[in-house]
Amino acid sequence: ADSYTKVGPVHVEPESIRVSGPRRDVQGIEAIITDSLVSENAADYVEQEVALIPPPDRMVTLSRDRVTISVDIQELAEYEIPNVPVALNDAPPGAQVEPSRVTVRVKGGADLLIPLLDAEGDLGLVVDYSRWQSQSEDAGIVEPPADRLYEVVEIRPERVAVVSR
Repeated sequence: ADSYTKVGPVHVEPESIRVSGPRRDVQGIEAIITDSLVSENAADYVEQEVALIPPPDRMVTLSRDRVTISVDIQELAEYEIPNVPVALNDAPPGAQVEPSRVTVRVKGGADLLIPLLDAEGDLGLVVDYSRWQSQSEDAGIVEPPADRLYEVVEIRPERVAVVSR
């Protein structure tokens, strides 16, 4: 059997509802729990209406009793991408990293990863020059972008040197 994974955020529509009732019961409610989303053998985009579950210990009324949850499900894949460029953040002129390219193993939804293979290798990897300059413990560590929708399993080498030319 193939393995599948959630890709990106789970969307809830509407994003918010009105909760009414006595102030003491409404105060402090930050979220309302939904019923479970069950989708057997999900292998694609899933959209399902689920019930909202009011807090059992409070006398509150919800403006609606159901929401629609949607999530992108894709086949789980893992690829090794060679020759990925590494940029140097906030560096003075002439500073660069060595080696300037690394190999990256990524894991995530297949539909999401395949374009990475065709993106001429640029995954937005960076080294922070200020950490290198201060010789901190994590100096020279190659970092992937924080907002990616895939897992970086490995970067080889994981550290690079900063040199001036």
